[in-house]
Amino acid sequence: MEGLFEPYQKSDRPGAAHNGQIKALARSRADKLLSLGEDEAAIRKTMDNAHRLDRYATTGTALVGGVPFSGMVALQFAKPGVISGATQYLFGEIENAVAKAAAEGGVGGMEAHYPDEFFQRLFKEAKQDSFFLKPPAEKLHGALTDSLTQKQPGKLQEAMEDALQIQTYLARAFATNLTAAVLTATNKAAHVETFNKFAVPLGNYLSGLGTAHLKHKAQNGRHERGEALLFGLRDAEPKANFDEEEDWLNVYMAAKNGSLLSAMGHGGERMGNMLLGALGNSLDALGKALTSANSLGGGYVGLGLTFAARAAAQQAATALVSGAWQKAAVGGAVNFVGTGAAFGMWAFIASLSSKLSDEGKAWVNADNHAAPKAALGIRAAQQLQTETDGGNLRQRTHRLRNLRGDLEAQVGDNALALSTLGRASSADTSGRA
Repeated sequence: MEGLFEPYQKSDRPGAAHNGQIKALARSRADKLLSLGEDEAAIRKTMDNAHRLDRYATTGTALVGGVPFSGMVALQFAKPGVISGATQYLFGEIENAVAKAAAEGGVGGMEAHYPDEFFQRLFKEAKQDSFFLKPPAEKLHGALTDSLTQKQPGKLQEAMEDALQIQTYLARAFATNLTAAVLTATNKAAHVETFNKFAVPLGNYLSGLGTAHLKHKAQNGRHERGEALLFGLRDAEPKANFDEEEDWLNVYMAAKNGSLLSAMGHGGERMGNMLLGALGNSLDALGKALTSANSLGGGYVGLGLTFAARAAAQQAATALVSGAWQKAAVGGAVNFVGTGAAFGMWAFIASLSSKLSDEGKAWVNADNHAAPKAALGIRAAQQLQTETDGGNLRQRTHRLRNLRGDLEAQVGDNALALSTLGRASSADTSGRA
């Protein structure tokens, strides 16, 4: 068991306490499993099944998550007016062929991005905590959370990695452009449009699936996914010691007994819950998808400008040659290079802008910013209390002055009454005498 945790241990002297917690955790989990009759072979079989179930989850989330982007591309091929109409509405009639191609390319890229960004916001909750070997960091014991933080790549490194992993779209572009050029060269150009209507959206869909699995593999290689993370789960309600924890064991048993059918059922349940909350969540996602860091960076720049540049270059290049197959070959070559650059730029900018946005939010909400706000609030409260106390003092002084006046008036009235009574009594006395 300790071998599973080895990638999360530290080699330096300050890591002694860190390693101590991890070793204690490993021993506790091993003792518990042995007491339940789980030997090394049974544990290995369960972990293999957990890996398999996680691959199913990666496949499922990629297939569902890829629908909006590929669906919009399919619509654009089936109904070219979706792009040309929007372009004319935004820019009016454009006479220059290169400028028109650039405008339509940019509009097409942004049209494909927005439904994807919108849906990913709805889909985010359904994807959360869906992997056995990659649980959320906040559900892990502190030593493992610390190790995971150190294993995560830097912002630029991850952005570059994303840009490389998304080159599955470049493979799609190579296949579709080569096929289109061959069809044109063999006097079957009439079939090119029909071929692209189906091949490009389907190729994009499969490319997204390939990218998801490349990312999955990279995370395995860095131990951002791992068997130890399943055993490192802590209970939602903290326990006094490792031996009393049970949440990790429930997950282990689910991995032991899980299958493709159970994974599909669980995924369907998540999708059902997502659809139930779709109406309310859609209202929030609509606006955020337009103004999110991912849209402003990856969408409008990453896909909008790069698709515009690709379309303009393709139009300009094909205008330089004559002949149907020559135009198909040149246009296909430019499209191939432009697709790799466009999707790479999209992934790079989206990754970087998303990370910077998250860090910015964390910076604003950090304790070192909350403390001055709290101090300011305390000072304001103290000032208000002082003003209130002062106001109360003035009010009490005013009331005392009024009371004093009332007493003086009452005393005066009583004195007058006594004087009058005295005079009256004297008169009565003298009259009786």
